[in-house]
Amino acid sequence: MFRRILWATDFSEHATHARDWAVHCARCSQGKLFALTVVDVADLPVLTPVAAPELGQANLAGAEQWAEAELTEAVRQRLAQEVAQIQQAGVEAEPVVRLGMPWREIVAAAEELDIDMIVMGAHGKRGLRALMLGNTTDNVTRRAPCPVMIIR
Repeated sequence: MFRRILWATDFSEHATHARDWAVHCARCSQGKLFALTVVDVADLPVLTPVAAPELGQANLAGAEQWAEAELTEAVRQRLAQEVAQIQQAGVEAEPVVRLGMPWREIVAAAEELDIDMIVMGAHGKRGLRALMLGNTTDNVTRRAPCPVMIIR
């Protein structure tokens, strides 16, 4: 039934626990696991001419692009390690890295990849900020095109 499973991770403790459940579900259904992480735009440094006037506007854009590329590459490498562990457990897995607001990208990936179930942790790395701005898990469960398994 759940042959295409999306595991959403921010590399937090809850996400790692959710990975174990996602692997179990994929193994039981002989399905494929898509390991998704989102490079959150909120994690990127905000550079402004006020903070770094010596950079100038043209160099500022380059510095922001460099920071985005560096963070994305670090995330890509970390996810590759996770996927390798999943594959060693005998489950077909594919890494997916996206840039944007996590809940929006998780829902969009679920739609685009024709996902049967999303598996994610109940809490991520955001803590108090998530309570104030809206929880990723809450937004995904309200908008997902498929069932969402939330792991505590």
